[in-house]
Amino acid sequence: MAAAAAAGKAEATLAALESVLDAPPSDAAVAERVATGVLSSVSRLAGSLQAASLLRFLGRARALFGGESAAVGMEAALAVSALLRPAICSGVLTEDAEPLSLLRESLAAVKAASSAAEARAAAGGVGAAVGSLGAAAIGAHGVLQALSEALDSKSKEAAHAREAATLSYGALARALRHGFEPYGVHSRVTSRSLGPSQASSRTGSTLG
Repeated sequence: MAAAAAAGKAEATLAALESVLDAPPSDAAVAERVATGVLSSVSRLAGSLQAASLLRFLGRARALFGGESAAVGMEAALAVSALLRPAICSGVLTEDAEPLSLLRESLAAVKAASSAAEARAAAGGVGAAVGSLGAAAIGAHGVLQALSEALDSKSKEAAHAREAATLSYGALARALRHGFEPYGVHSRVTSRSLGPSQASSRTGSTLG
């Protein structure tokens, strides 16, 4: 992938990879392995794509966040982070255009999640956006406060808000890796205020 990008063929390479995603194998397990592999390969094109291709892929990836496969959704979020981060640094995209709007929409979706799919989609968006913007976005945009509010939710209309918040902590840990460690302390403290089953689920999601 590095050779293709260096030769100016990143755009064609992305199109070829996307065509693989458009024709998944019929076997679900095989399809999951293929999709995660393709998305991992897309990440290697970071820094070599034009704005139009980045935005096209972002739209595709967002559709995968809440899909049946959690592994594919997470890999899609990581791919978005990998692609958008250098694009923002180089000025190809501006952070207040896509990543920041994705973060705001996803945090709102966390609080409003009414199904497991919506919870996964919201968490994927949070991870992708913060991974693109960097760890500083957690404090700058009130991410932990929003997730804490969702964890405290008792709304029947947003029955999966707690699940969405829990998954979001895991998505942040995956997207930021060591960069999330200072914020992970907050998540562990918060989990102590939850019931045993919720705390167990929370810890597993964060460490996964």
